[in-house]
Amino acid sequence: MPNIQVKLRRGTATEHNTFTGAEGEVTVDTTNDTLRVHNGSTAGGIRLAKLSEAGGSGTVTSVGSGTGLTGGPITTSGTLSIADDGVGPDQLANTAVSPGSYTNTNLTVDAQGRITAASNGSGAAGTPNYSTGWQSTIGGTALLNGNTLTINHQLGTDNVIVTVYASDATQTAIYRVDGFTTGTSDYGADVVDVDSNNVYLQLAQNGISWMDSNGNYSGNTNNWGSGNAARIKVVISASATVGAVSKFTSTEQTLTASSAISVSHGLGGVPDLASGHLVCKTAEFGYSVGDLIEVLSIDTQSASERGVLLRKSSTQVIASIGQGIEVPNNSNLSNTSSLTLSNWRLVLTALTFS
Repeated sequence: MPNIQVKLRRGTATEHNTFTGAEGEVTVDTTNDTLRVHNGSTAGGIRLAKLSEAGGSGTVTSVGSGTGLTGGPITTSGTLSIADDGVGPDQLANTAVSPGSYTNTNLTVDAQGRITAASNGSGAAGTPNYSTGWQSTIGGTALLNGNTLTINHQLGTDNVIVTVYASDATQTAIYRVDGFTTGTSDYGADVVDVDSNNVYLQLAQNGISWMDSNGNYSGNTNNWGSGNAARIKVVISASATVGAVSKFTSTEQTLTASSAISVSHGLGGVPDLASGHLVCKTAEFGYSVGDLIEVLSIDTQSASERGVLLRKSSTQVIASIGQGIEVPNNSNLSNTSSLTLSNWRLVLTALTFS
C-alpha cells in the first residue's frame, strides 16, 4: 500500500493553552501525547483522555448500609448484615405460586423453606369427634360418686357415640367404663341425656369396678376421683360416616378362662376407642358358625365374674377374660348360657382419630 503520512499541527500543552483552533480542527498535544479537538472559540481546545486515564483509579472511603441492611457506613473494614425485618415483598423474587386463597392446600416446599407450588386439595370430610382428655373435673364438677358431668362437645348433633374411660392419675392403668343399671351395687357411668351441644354423664354411686389380669373381680373397686378412677376421659363421636381414622384389628384370639389377652396395636398412642367381638367357630345355644357377638362387660353382681373387660395402653389392647362368658341363649332368649370358650374366638379392634 502507498506510504502515506498524515501529520497534524502540534504543540506543547503550554502552547495549546493560548491557541484557538478552527472548528473541527484536531491538533496533537506533545506534552500529554493526546489529541485536542477545537471548536473555533475555546482556547486550548478540548483535550481527549487517553485509555490509561479513562479507566480511572482511587480509593473507596465509605460504604453505606442502605435500605434493609445494617452495619454501615464502613470506612475501613466491617460486615454488612440483613437487618431485622429488612427483607420485605419488594426484596423477594416472585415464585411460580399464584397469589390467592387455597382450600385443603397441597404445598411444595424447597430446601430453603420457600413455597414453590400450591394447589387446592380435596380434604376428607371426617366425622367430627371430641375428647375431654384425662380430667379430674369436668365443667367445674368434681369426679365424685353420684355426680352428673356435663360435657360440652359442640358437635351440633345429639346423634353421638359416647365412650368413657377411667384411669389412675398417671394413666398407668386404663379401663373402659360401661353403663350401669339402677341398684345398690352399681358401678361405672351412664349417659342420662344428650343434646346437640352436651352429653350428661351420671357417675355411679359406688365408683367403678374392674377385673384384674387374672380374671378376678373381688376387691377391685374404687370410688370416682381416687385410685384407678382418679381420672376420666370421655370420647364423643358424631354418628356419621367415619372419616380419617387409624384402625387396628387383631387376628382371632383363643379364649381361656381367668386369663388376659394382650395384642400390640401399633397406633402410636392410646387409642380413642377399643372394642372386641366374639366369633362363633362351633355352633351352640342357637348361634351358627360365623356369628359375631360384641364382647360383654364383666358381671360383677355374681360370685363368679363372667364376661370380657377391655383395657388399652399406648402400645396394647388387653382383654381380661372372666371365669366364663355368659350370653343370652339364642334358642331361648329367656335364658342365659355360659359359652364353651373353645367354640369361640375373640377379635380386638382399636381406633385413633387423626
